[in-house]
Amino acid sequence: MVITKNNISNTVSAANDVGAEVIYLVVPSSAAVYPETLPSEYKKATGETLYSVFKSLAEESGAKVIYPIELMTSHKNDGDGYKIYSHTDSHWTTYGAYWGVNALMSYISGEYPSAAPRTVQEMGFYTTA
Repeated sequence: MVITKNNISNTVSAANDVGAEVIYLVVPSSAAVYPETLPSEYKKATGETLYSVFKSLAEESGAKVIYPIELMTSHKNDGDGYKIYSHTDSHWTTYGAYWGVNALMSYISGEYPSAAPRTVQEMGFYTTA
């Protein structure tokens, strides 16, 4: 399906009809969180990004967009073994997923305080290395 402003507007309208809200959690790329791991030959694209186009369409349609790049970047080196992405591909580790869900639940808890994210200590992360 091609995402258009009309598609997003229709989704937001349908959600509003039943008292719901549309929230998009946009996952930052591993390259955005760990740009230092890219080959030196890599040239960063310039101009408008696909994310900025999507964000504009979604917000103009009344949807909430959460892009936790700052949160993930601030926790990308929390300690040995606590990485946001797997070192072999672009999937989140469980630690990365925690921070993504944390961003979402932090927003939701503004309306529903009992949905506040759990703390890192409650999650009991550990490494085997």
